[in-house]
This record gives sequence, C-alpha cells and structure tokens, in this order.
Amino acid sequence: MEIKLIKEEKSFDAILSVNLKLEDFEEEANKKLKAEKQKLNLPGFRKGMIPTTVAKKYLWEQVVKDALEAKLEDTVNGYFDDNKIEIIKPALPLAPDNPIDLKNDTEFEFKYDIGLVDEIVIDEEKLFKKINSLEIQVEDKNINEEIDKILFTYGENKQPDQVDDIDDYRIILEITELGENNEALAEGISQKISKNLSELKGKLREILIGQKKDNELIINLHELFDDKEEMSAFLNIEKLTAEDANPDFRIKIMSISHHIKAELNEDLFDKATAGKAKNEEEFRNQIEEMLNSNYVQSSEHLLFDDMTQTMIEKVKLELPAKFLDRLFDEEFKDKKKDLSAEDLQKERKDFDKKIKWSLITKDIAKKNNIEVSEKEIIQEAYVFINNYFMQYGMSGITEDQMQNYLTDYLKNQNNVLYMKERVEVNKVLAKLKENNKFKVKKVTAEEFKEINKEKHHHE
Repeated sequence: MEIKLIKEEKSFDAILSVNLKLEDFEEEANKKLKAEKQKLNLPGFRKGMIPTTVAKKYLWEQVVKDALEAKLEDTVNGYFDDNKIEIIKPALPLAPDNPIDLKNDTEFEFKYDIGLVDEIVIDEEKLFKKINSLEIQVEDKNINEEIDKILFTYGENKQPDQVDDIDDYRIILEITELGENNEALAEGISQKISKNLSELKGKLREILIGQKKDNELIINLHELFDDKEEMSAFLNIEKLTAEDANPDFRIKIMSISHHIKAELNEDLFDKATAGKAKNEEEFRNQIEEMLNSNYVQSSEHLLFDDMTQTMIEKVKLELPAKFLDRLFDEEFKDKKKDLSAEDLQKERKDFDKKIKWSLITKDIAKKNNIEVSEKEIIQEAYVFINNYFMQYGMSGITEDQMQNYLTDYLKNQNNVLYMKERVEVNKVLAKLKENNKFKVKKVTAEEFKEINKEKHHHE
C-alpha cells in the first residue's frame, strides 16, 4: 500500500494518490467470499456446500469490489486523521488512467482532487468592535398596536345585508366592461376587486352605500373617475388601457363583510393569555413581557447576522480554487443550463461564501469543544418542521403526525447533516456572543425595523 499527497505550489489544491495491492485487503475479501457462498444457489450443488473455487467464479468480482471500497475509505480517512490534515469534504475521485479489472487485477491506483483548508485566525476583539447589540425598547404604542392585533384576531366576521356607511366594511366587486346592449365585451376588462369601503372615494362610494349582496349596477366609470390614473389604479390596469376602455361597466356586489373586533374584557384577557391575565393591567403586562421576549430574539438574530457577515467578509481564508470549481460544477450540473451567466456568477460567489462560512464555524466549534448531540438534532428538526407547517398555514397537526413527519425527515442522512449544521452554527454564534462584550445600543421598535431593513437591503 502506498499513499501520498501532492500539493500544488502556492495553492490549497492537491492530488491524493492511493495505491493498493490485493494483498492489502485479500483476507477481508476471502471472509466475504466465505460468507456469501453460503447463500449461493447453483444447480447440481447443495446450498452451503459449493466448493470455494466454484463460488469464486461467481462471487469474486463483487467481494473484491466491496473489500476494496472499504479498504480505500479506511485508508483515505486514516491518512487525513493520522496526519491531522483538514480537507473540504468530499474528496473528489478522478477517472482512472486505465479501466479497473476486479477479476484479474492485483494492484489498484486511485486519485482524488483534494481541497486543503487554510489556517484560520480570528481576532474577535478587532473583528467585532464595530458591531452593536441592539436593545429594543417596548413603548406604550407598541403595546397598543399589539392589543389592536389581538382584538382583531379574536373578533368575528359578520355578513351585513347591505353596504352601510362604515369605513371597515369589506366588499368584493365584480367589474365587467360592457359593449352593445349592455352585454359583456369580448376580451374586455373583467376584474374582481376586494376593497374596504374606506378605500373607495367620492361618487363610487355614494353609489355603493345601501346596495345589497348580488345587486348589479350599470355605471359610467369615466364619469365616476375624473382622473384616469385613479381609474387605472382601481381596476389594476395600465393608464392607457383605462383611457381606451368603454365607459359603461357592470358592477356586481359579490360579498359584504364586516370584521368586528373583540371587546377588551375579562373573557379576552383569559383567552389571549391562557389564563395568566385577569384584568387590563395584567393583560398589558403580559403583552409587554411577550414583546420583550420577541424583541430579544429579533435583536439576537440581527446580531448573529452581523457577526456572520463580518466573519465571511473579513476573516482571511484562502480557498482551493480548482477544487471548488469542480465541486461547484458537480453540485450545479443540473441547474447550470437554466442559469444566465450573471446568475451563475452570483451562485458561484454565494457558493464560495457558504464554503468559507462552513470552514469558519467548524474551526470555532473544534477550538471551543462544541459538539452536537443526537437529541439537539431531533429538537432542531422538530422546530424546523413545525415552522414549515406554520409558514404555510397547516394547522391541526397532531403530535403523532408530527412524530411521523419527524421520523421520515430524519431518515434522510442529508437532512440529519443539515440539522446538525444549524445547531452547530447557533452554538458557535452563542459562544462568540458569550465571549465578547458587545456595546449595547437602545433603539425603538421602529428604529430597529429600519436598521434591519437597511442591513438586508445591502446584503
């Protein structure tokens, strides 16, 4: 057996060459042959009684393949572990110079493209000195806004008989452009429009007040809208299309609804706080506590984003260009044909950032003895799946169903690795936050939104 690493000069690209002889794994191959021949069925032989020389004709190629692959994997992994060499995984196999003949060959040569990892040095104090930790202040108006949302959430929808002169009535209108004899114009404007009454102005609002569901009106829209821009905005069409439209339209009232907010009373306090608040003062305190908790999480999330972007941009780390070219091509081979040159360039830039960030986090985790347990992976997957259901409005998932989704999700090893990376990254960032004293800056909720919006705009 012979193994050697050939490094490119002034580069982190390398070639790993591995030469194995049959004698290096022949014992294991013979063990596999002995086990497999017990299962072999051949005409004229009793099962389990087939001579080794006969069985070898049928099984040798496969057992050599299995034993060779196992030996190769152990040899490569052992080489990097024994020599404490960090690489970007996976090592990428190169096509052999000559086809491998598993039946007859006694020597085997394998070569791999290797991406070596540069030494990572992070001066945390210097790196993070300009990053602030934002402390979001809860103001009375934030509490009042949240109460208003709760009142809306616990309110109820009513279906009034007619459109009353109330701003928050919601009506859905079917608008149809008419031609001769008040017939719907072929390929004319036809829209369904949902509006609060507060959004309707002037003559149109006056006409609609008092109308009942399913009523149909024929009106001249050009007379209702003096400004064609206003008419085009109402119909959600281009201004020129509005100007060219026939004047007469049919308006049908498809639905009328009125959402009535809940009352601020003991019943609401109990429902909205799961019994924690009995009066308005306790209710406001509960909302303030909830907002504080949410703001702390939002602030930490932004801090972690700042730390991440700063490390990606400012930590010096040379990458193996040729290896990453090939790795990128491997991962994007099915997508490349659908991407423009500009999009492909952006994908490559993001790919390099992702690799760099992965190397940084793994280095920090190693230096700080950060490990990820199986329990933490399962917990992260649970939260991930639950958030997915919430995002798409999938409610009513039972705990048994959740456990089934979780089990199926974690059967895929790529999903397990993804969850492990998420946990590791969060633990790394939490450790960095613990190790560094960030300057605290107090901001309002509105200021925080603007800061957050601005940061994401520049990413």
